[in-house]
Amino acid sequence: MASLLGGTPISRAEQEANDQHNPLMVLAVLAFLGLFIYLFTYAPKALGLPMPSSVGQTLGLSYQFDDDGNIDTSLYIPFTFRFNNDDERFALFTGVGLAFLLAYFLPLKYKQGSLVFSSLVIIAVLYGLAGVAGLLCAHTLVYLVLHPVARYRQWIAGLPG
Repeated sequence: MASLLGGTPISRAEQEANDQHNPLMVLAVLAFLGLFIYLFTYAPKALGLPMPSSVGQTLGLSYQFDDDGNIDTSLYIPFTFRFNNDDERFALFTGVGLAFLLAYFLPLKYKQGSLVFSSLVIIAVLYGLAGVAGLLCAHTLVYLVLHPVARYRQWIAGLPG
C-alpha cells in the first residue's frame, strides 16, 4: 500500500479527516447490491415483483435465465447443503451489504475489525466451520511465509496442518 502512496505514511489525524460519509455513495452501493439481489435471487418473487426473465422478455433482451426466472449462474458452495443457489447468493449479497455499512459508518478504530468479523460470519454461514478453518489456515501459511520467525518457524509451520 505504501508504494501506492509514494512511501509516505498516513497519520491517524489524516485518516480521521478523510473518514467522511457521503449518503449518495451509500445509496449507490446499496442500489448496486439490490440490483444483484433482484437479478440473481428469489427476492422478486417474495416481494411480488416481476422476475428478471419476464422483464427481459418485455424489453426484448435475450439472456440466459434459470428455470425459476432469474439470471442463470452458479455459486457453488461445497461444504454445506443448507441453502440452494439463490439463497446462497442472497446470503452473500446481504452479508456484503452489511459489511459495507459497518465498515462505512463505524468509527475508524473499529473498521478493520468489523470487516474481519463480517467476513468470518459470511464465510461461516455459507461454508460452515470447515470454510472458516480453511481460510484461517491459508492466512496463517501466508503470514508464516511473509514473516518468518527464526526460532519457532518449524514448530509454527506445522500448526496449520
